[in-house]
Amino acid sequence: MTAYVRGKHAKLVEKNPVVVTAMGYDERNSKAVGEAWPGSVAKYSLRACKKSEAGAVPVLMVEGPEAGQVFYAQPPGPGKKGRAGMKAAGSAAEVLKIKEAGLAARRAVRVIQSVQEWVEKRRKSDESDGSDISEAVVIRLALAFGMQGNCAELLYGGDPWARFADLGKAPDREVLGELLGRVLGVLSKRLGTAAAVRPPVIGEAKKVCGLLGLDFEAEVRAAEKGVPRPKSWEKLTTKDTKGTKKRGKTGKTGKKEQDDSGQDDVDGVDEE
Repeated sequence: MTAYVRGKHAKLVEKNPVVVTAMGYDERNSKAVGEAWPGSVAKYSLRACKKSEAGAVPVLMVEGPEAGQVFYAQPPGPGKKGRAGMKAAGSAAEVLKIKEAGLAARRAVRVIQSVQEWVEKRRKSDESDGSDISEAVVIRLALAFGMQGNCAELLYGGDPWARFADLGKAPDREVLGELLGRVLGVLSKRLGTAAAVRPPVIGEAKKVCGLLGLDFEAEVRAAEKGVPRPKSWEKLTTKDTKGTKKRGKTGKTGKKEQDDSGQDDVDGVDEE
């Protein structure tokens, strides 16, 4: 089963910039799963959705009777999920805080995925010779992050000295471009991991943007436009405001405001 799940994961990674691995409900296996599949999340922390939904990412079950199954979900925000979790949050302000965190996570994933797609295009482009990045920076990147692929394929599948001679015939910038392409492969995988963990590590995307000359703020604005804040959330703020005014006049909150607080439109962060 482990080999099957590994193979399924490898195929998903080839076609998707972000793949989330998830475990079932048996917490006794969480430590072992965490060691075998770093960054895995609990299935109950994810909100399943359609593949076509904005921000949806593939989720691979890596443990339990569902191991090997794939479904799509939205990145989770912190804390409890679903209507029950929202009820437990208490006041409308607390509910809104959870929803805002979930929205921020979805936008962060959108930014990271966009930057990763750009990195992949740059890596696969035949026209990319690395001329816009200094030789010293490319070498530093290779030393710091390593390269996609290694000399094993040359040692066991070819002649590394012949390869070395061929590279000597190529222009220096072309060699540098190939080196940069291998480093970009590593950066792309790191971005995939940054989008999969919770909360998403958007700082990784910001550093890559600074390195490659991408406009990070423009990516953020595009994500905010692509995943807007639902107008229906405004009533959560209104409820808390009404409750505060009533407490100021009477010394207590009316039953209706208290009972209804946070109960409307709180199932997820994607209401439109």
